[in-house]
Amino acid sequence: MPDYNEDILIDEYNLDKEWEAQSGLYMKWAVEHADSLFSKDKIKSELDLLYAQLDGEVRANPGGYGLPDRTTEAMIKSTVMQLVDYVDKHTEYLEAVKNANIMQSAKETMHHRRKALENLTQLFIGGYYSKPNIPQKAKDMSSEKTDQIISKNLKKSKRKLKRKE
Repeated sequence: MPDYNEDILIDEYNLDKEWEAQSGLYMKWAVEHADSLFSKDKIKSELDLLYAQLDGEVRANPGGYGLPDRTTEAMIKSTVMQLVDYVDKHTEYLEAVKNANIMQSAKETMHHRRKALENLTQLFIGGYYSKPNIPQKAKDMSSEKTDQIISKNLKKSKRKLKRKE
């Protein structure tokens, strides 16, 4: 199963490159999803065919499977579903279903990635990643105010020095 963990990451400092890669990534995971659905459907067909073959074998020779000559549909179905070949193929089918679900989530994640890129782009346009622009007048006022506070505190805390005699 392909790993999508690297593809979902976004480098917010290279949004142009991320946007260039986005459509290709979405297509990559859409194809992976389609492939996983195809695989799942193919295994399901194989499972159905195997069931039909095993069902025929059990009906032709019920005694060979520990069944009485007069069997019910439920007995035949239960016997077929317990046969090792059927259990193995059914397990393979369940794995294919799981993989298809993961690939669907990966494809949806690429859509969410696109939305994240849109939002990051809006933040970039709004200046979120820029350095703060503080006007010189505000800097001067802040510096002057700080100097006043420091001077005031120094005057309050001046100690009288005692001379040694």
